[in-house]
Amino acid sequence: MAAGTKTSEISGTFRGAQEALHELLLQFPATVDPAEDLVALVTRFCRAVRQMFAASGAYCWLLAEGRELTGFAADGLQSATFPGMKLSLDQPSLARQALETGRAAFVNQVERDPASPGAILAVPLMAMSRATGVLILTQHDRDREFEHDTASAVLVLGAHLGAVISNARLALALVDERRRNETLIEAAESFNVRLGTTAVKQSIADRTRRLLQAETALVLWSHLEGFSLDSISSGLIVPEPVHVSGFLSELASRAVVALDPLFGKAPDNEPLLRGQIMAAPLRTHGGRGVMIVSGGSKTFSAQDEVLLAGLATFGSTALSNAELQETAEVHSQDLQRLLDISSSLARGATVDRFLDQFVLRTAEFLEYERAWVILLDGGQPYLRWTADSGSSQSENHPLTSPLIHQILQKDEAFASNDVSADPLADRGWVQRHQLRQILTAPLRTAGGRALGVLAVLDRKDGRPISDSDGGRLKALAAEASVVIEASENFERLEQHRRRAEDLVGLALALNSTLEVGELARAFTLKASQMLGAPAAAAVIVSPNGFDAIVLHPERQGEDHVLAHRLAHGLADVVSAHGRVAIHGSAAELLGDNLGNALGWTDVAIAPLASGTGDLIGMLCLANRGRGLDDVEAHLLHAVVAHASVAFQNSRLFGQIANSSKSWSQIFDAIGDLMIVHDDHNRIVRMNRAVSELVGVQASQLTGMDVRALVPLCSTDDSPCPFCALEREGLSEYENQALQRSYLVSTSMISGSTEGQVVHILKDISDRQEAERRYRELFDNIHEGLFFSTPEGRFVEVNDALVKMLGYDSREDLLQVDITHQLHITPAHRERFSTLLEEHGAMKSFESPLVRKDGKIIHTLQNCYAVRDASGRVFQYRGLILDITELKSVQTDAQRQRDFNLKILNNTQSVIIVADTAGLITYANDRSSDACGYDPEGLVGKPLSLLVSAESQELFARAIEATSNGEQVESLDLPLQCADDRVVRYNVTLSPMRDESGNVTSIIALMTDITDASMLQAKLIHSEKMAAVGQLVSGVAHEVNNPLTAIMGYADLLTSSPDIPPDARRDLGIILQEAQRTKQIVQNLLSFARQSVPHREPVDLNAVLARTLQLRQYDFVNHGVRVEEDLDPNLPPVLGDPQQLQQVFLNVVNNAYDAVREVARPPAVRISTGAVNGVVEVQISDNGPGISMPDRIFDPFFTTKGVGKGTGLGLSICYGIVREHGGEITCVNHPEGQGATFFIRLPIYLLTPEKDEVRA
Repeated sequence: MAAGTKTSEISGTFRGAQEALHELLLQFPATVDPAEDLVALVTRFCRAVRQMFAASGAYCWLLAEGRELTGFAADGLQSATFPGMKLSLDQPSLARQALETGRAAFVNQVERDPASPGAILAVPLMAMSRATGVLILTQHDRDREFEHDTASAVLVLGAHLGAVISNARLALALVDERRRNETLIEAAESFNVRLGTTAVKQSIADRTRRLLQAETALVLWSHLEGFSLDSISSGLIVPEPVHVSGFLSELASRAVVALDPLFGKAPDNEPLLRGQIMAAPLRTHGGRGVMIVSGGSKTFSAQDEVLLAGLATFGSTALSNAELQETAEVHSQDLQRLLDISSSLARGATVDRFLDQFVLRTAEFLEYERAWVILLDGGQPYLRWTADSGSSQSENHPLTSPLIHQILQKDEAFASNDVSADPLADRGWVQRHQLRQILTAPLRTAGGRALGVLAVLDRKDGRPISDSDGGRLKALAAEASVVIEASENFERLEQHRRRAEDLVGLALALNSTLEVGELARAFTLKASQMLGAPAAAAVIVSPNGFDAIVLHPERQGEDHVLAHRLAHGLADVVSAHGRVAIHGSAAELLGDNLGNALGWTDVAIAPLASGTGDLIGMLCLANRGRGLDDVEAHLLHAVVAHASVAFQNSRLFGQIANSSKSWSQIFDAIGDLMIVHDDHNRIVRMNRAVSELVGVQASQLTGMDVRALVPLCSTDDSPCPFCALEREGLSEYENQALQRSYLVSTSMISGSTEGQVVHILKDISDRQEAERRYRELFDNIHEGLFFSTPEGRFVEVNDALVKMLGYDSREDLLQVDITHQLHITPAHRERFSTLLEEHGAMKSFESPLVRKDGKIIHTLQNCYAVRDASGRVFQYRGLILDITELKSVQTDAQRQRDFNLKILNNTQSVIIVADTAGLITYANDRSSDACGYDPEGLVGKPLSLLVSAESQELFARAIEATSNGEQVESLDLPLQCADDRVVRYNVTLSPMRDESGNVTSIIALMTDITDASMLQAKLIHSEKMAAVGQLVSGVAHEVNNPLTAIMGYADLLTSSPDIPPDARRDLGIILQEAQRTKQIVQNLLSFARQSVPHREPVDLNAVLARTLQLRQYDFVNHGVRVEEDLDPNLPPVLGDPQQLQQVFLNVVNNAYDAVREVARPPAVRISTGAVNGVVEVQISDNGPGISMPDRIFDPFFTTKGVGKGTGLGLSICYGIVREHGGEITCVNHPEGQGATFFIRLPIYLLTPEKDEVRA
């Protein structure tokens, strides 16, 4: 069947199967039995849907974490391999479209291979308005297609399937949660038995393995040397003996400090564990351990992790209980042995009698010669009771031995069989008490506070001290500690009772008055009595200074200066130490002068603070003679707290009285009319403004009817005209007698039992007049005015704005959508709103607007945003000015300026404008390209900055002439670039005049002539060299002929035997000088001819090496250090090696001569390298440098002395290098540290053609 004539059998089937759809929905209810297999249920659902719509396959995909679908169940083609398949949502697909839109999506006639479906339909699975998966139907029959009716029906089924899956998952979760709870309850009950720790650990392993259905469960316990395996429950055969392997030890070390169970996999070589493992910590008061389970072939779930954490918690509790039980049993056995001593000593009447008997019984019980009880008093140890040779006595001797202090400081048992050998033992103290052995145990309270030490000395049998002696002594020390602490507690209780009575008395005294001075005196007296201070002082502060300063006892003729000095001193102490009590000497805290003036030796200072932490005052207790112990510190804190509340209440009562007075004054000071009446309309109160208006005192009108304030001409007969306005929903009241208008505000007084009402009448007559004038100004101003909402609607506009925008009336403009009708695009309006929201106001904001006729006008707006009390913008207000014509003129002017600027910036000359003072005001872009200066950076700098130093005077004269109106042309000036280059420019300076003809600016037009100057200099040099060459050639030929004759005759005369020796020696000198002259002539001829050399590829490194060998003897003999830096990969050059060697030899000879003229160690450095297509040879020396480098290559010019040079060497070198197409230059080093010659020759590139020619 053709595609155009296909019929949809699926659609036809659906139209005839409405009842089948309802039956299918009823067959699969949304409520699912948790025991039913969800996969089988969804598979049946897919089969029913596929059969109903005659599809090839139905596939249920569920949404997993991330952007991925997972195959859950299916029916049809490939349904066996479908579960577990993955489908990514990162790529476009029908499944992704259905999930994102929440609607059905289908496609027909899919153009793929014949094995692929021809039609695909996807609908989302919905649960609680959220997509949880996708149901997909496929059709392989190419003659069948999906239609919208089919998609709608499948969409309903998809929503139903989503609800079924969601409900099934919730039911399974509830079942799992119930099972976990029952399991944890069972575990808790099984662990709650009274067993030893070993049995409890085994019970934990057995129960954990059974409840988690694990293969193995272990309990490992931590010790100093590592972990031990205390319990194991396993279905495997466990080898004997069992060792804790490295893997188990590492796992236990990590799990014992973890907060949650750890997951992992057991290694293959682990004998106790297989497969996946979990580990959870066990923590008790006495130690730490780990519970480890392995599943073997089982994979643990997240529920198993939660269950293991709960089992670990219950197991830790059971182990803690077992440890406590075992500890209690051990202690019970130890205490039984001391029962006799405890029972006999318990009959003592007082603590002194108890300790007297206790120290004696201790020595007898432990079989020691002596026993001591050492107690701490004020942090110092005192020997209080001793027993010796069967008798006991009370002592009170301080102990200063460092050994005793160390024992007290460590607060632990101490034993020594030879006290004299201890380095801390005082030998005099040991000899005085005849000490040999000593065993001590600390005396401490239940809270751990040190009380002292119980000590026994010298065993009767002379044997060493044993561990059992220490244990029994600790038990006796604990017994004594209980009695001593109980005695202290009894004394403290009695002391607390007395101080509680004092606190009650203090509270009564503080509540008896509210006046600050009397309150301070009562507080100071009670505080000094309660804390045993002979002298005291209290200072009460306020933001304005000191409210009260009290001294106890009061002094005759009180010195106010001294009192204020004390107040300031106490304030400084509290400021330095914060809100804490502090004790110390008076001289240290208050200063010697103030402490002596008051007669105080020690002080305790405590601040008084309010509930917010603000300082209220200070209390100072003096001459107590001791510090504050913990009890006294707590008492002082309580006393100060009581007083702080009392002084704060006194201050608050004063503030309330002042507030009441201030409120009354404010009430009368309000300019608006304020009237208060009761529910019978009787006047209760009115302010001064009402009295002044009616001319009657407020006291005379109190109690009268409100209508007494209404003018007689009023036609309103209501009991209260102001209340009537409130009931009628009006707010303005017109006083006909005074011709004034009032705005009335009415409110009920909350909490009033008489229904009191407050009326506030605000005179708005002047405001109404101002509003009238504002309306006239708003309507008649020529600029457009508007009020608008942030949403884009006008609230109010004036006629000028209506006319500006081309509308017929205000009403038409008020209906306009500002965003879409006035602005060119909504983005313009959004930008306008954003700026107003951020800045609150805008000035001179340009914005194009669209008129009603579609024309665009340019406007200038000044606007601001109006905010409500919460800071939210609720209105825009502003003024609009039409600047369309002005904008057109500005556009033309800007276009002309841009055109002129382009001309200036694209010219090849540098153009700079400066004022008559020579400061730059403009520079074109060419100044950056030519000289490297930033045009904007030049503005404000002097124009002379660009001119080199030697031309400053000439340039200054040119500037002066231009400032006087003259034009200066063709100045040849060297200019200084930003990178320190010096370039030559042809400069023309022109004056710029104003309307009056006065010179206001100077225009500098600068043209770069650097290259032209260099070419001209080279041309002059070449012509000079040519002329010199012709001259030299002629001179050399004329001199050569007679020189040959002289040399010939001198040689003949030398060979004649008749010549005497003196004459022969003179002839030798003549012949030598003649040969030297001949060499000079040959050099002249070589310079003049400049013949074309024989060219071949030359390795300059080899040429330089041969050159240095020629001079090696001189260099070594005269100590000249030669440094070579030759590039091993140096490319060849095309040239004559003999001529090039002549060049290098000449330069090296000059360098050799130069370095011998300086005192520093002579050195010559030669380097080669390839740079930018040329081979560069650098020959440097550390001599004095070249005095005139510009003339160094001129013929006959030399810097050497007479007879040491002809001046032709470097000229010849210059000619040879030029003939080779290269260049030779020289530069001096900074600060006279020598010179460097640069010889550059073009690289020879060997091509096949050249290679063929060479062959």
